Amino acid sequence: MIAVSNTSPLIALDSIGLLDPLPRLFERIQVPEAVAHELGAKASAAGASVSERDWLHVVRLRSSGSFDLLIRLVDLGEAEAIALSDQVGADILLIDDAAGRQVARQLNIPVAGVLGLLLRMKRKGLIERVSGYVAQLVDGNFYLSAQAVATVLAEAGEG
Repeated sequence: MIAVSNTSPLIALDSIGLLDPLPRLFERIQVPEAVAHELGAKASAAGASVSERDWLHVVRLRSSGSFDLLIRLVDLGEAEAIALSDQVGADILLIDDAAGRQVARQLNIPVAGVLGLLLRMKRKGLIERVSGYVAQLVDGNFYLSAQAVATVLAEAGEG
C-alpha cells in the first residue's frame, strides 16, 4: 500500500512518539518536495526528526494542470500532496486539513488523518489504546474536533 503524506500527520505522530510504526502500515510513504521542505524548515525537534527518516521518500511532482487548480484551493504542501497522490496512484493520502481532505475526496483519493492512523495502528496491534494518544495530541494543542474524536474512540471500542 502506497501512502502520500502531508506535513501535519507526520509531525503529530512524531510528537506523541508514534512515527516509527508508520512504515508498518504502508509499504511506501512518499512526500512531495514542498512537504519535505516544510518538515526541514520546522524549528522543532519533531520536524527535524521526521525529515531524517530513511523510509520517507521525497518525490518530485511532475507539472500538471491539476496542480495549478489545487494551489488555488489549498496551501502549497497540501496541493502538492494531493497532486502527488494522483500522480503515483497512491492508495491513501495522509492529511488532516479539512479543506485538503474535501478536495482529495472530490478527486476520489482516499484520505486518513492522524486519528485514522491511530485507529489503524490499534487494529494492527501496534498500540493498545487510542485514547491516551488522543489526549496527548489535544494537550499538545493539535486541533481535533470532538465529533471526530468520539467517532474514532467508538470505532476503537474505547468510547
